[in-house]
Amino acid sequence: MENIAGMETEMIKCWCGNEDLKEYSADYYKCDKCHTLISKHNFQDTIYDVKNEEDDLYGKNYWEVTMTRAAGKNTLSEVVDLYLTGRVIYWLKNVLKYIKLGADIAEIGCGLGQLQYVLKRIEYNQLAFELSSEICGYMERELGIQAHCGPFEKRENSYDGILAFDLFEHLLEPEQFIENCACSLRKDGVLCFQTPCYDDNLTYEDMLREKPQFKEQLKTEQHIYLYSKKAITDLLRKHGFENIIFKPSYFGDDYDMFLFASKSEIKENTDELIDAYLNSVKSGRIVKAMITLFD
Repeated sequence: MENIAGMETEMIKCWCGNEDLKEYSADYYKCDKCHTLISKHNFQDTIYDVKNEEDDLYGKNYWEVTMTRAAGKNTLSEVVDLYLTGRVIYWLKNVLKYIKLGADIAEIGCGLGQLQYVLKRIEYNQLAFELSSEICGYMERELGIQAHCGPFEKRENSYDGILAFDLFEHLLEPEQFIENCACSLRKDGVLCFQTPCYDDNLTYEDMLREKPQFKEQLKTEQHIYLYSKKAITDLLRKHGFENIIFKPSYFGDDYDMFLFASKSEIKENTDELIDAYLNSVKSGRIVKAMITLFD
């Protein structure tokens, strides 16, 4: 490929290896082989380095400015409070249903740690991964949760559950990430994530007309790959995650997909078992009340 000035640039290809990409929009290509959208932005693997908290993509500025404004709030504390009244409870309800109760659980790209805050309250052994040392410090100081500053590190046979919300679209090497998760999960471990859902049956023009909310996901300098359900299913099964449950997305299925995946059969915790567990832990009844109010 050549840029406008005629200087040769790096060939952009899909995560599946396909270089024969089609035009989708001004900022994205599409892969007809695996049904994924690919950003035209030329990413470097240094995008995950946070040396300057103000200027690097995923430094504290990402949360203090970009995400705070997107939430219509003024402070990090206000964003945490907002999330705790909505998406966190929705995710929590499903985590309680599909992941071992009181489990060893890691969340990668945990943002401000709001879900981890609740999981710790109900006695999960939690570990949060985030790239910014400033944000990790905020989580430890303000929310009292255990945070690891830096990329996710493979830890063989260490977790019953791995969570990744609004992370997958930011990954340069999604297959390596899935493989690391597969290695880090225990035999019956479950991977759970939310990511934008590209409808591969629609052209860009169709999408603008029928699913206009999805246009917000075309963030060319952040969202590297945008997957269809077929692409996600093929990618997961390629790495042994044969059992996949798609759940309704909190933000709508024209915007996101939300799923649980495992190499083993996914066992559902019954409502009675969840109720008994929450009654047995220190803050469980408060969390039950939060779920009831949410419902």
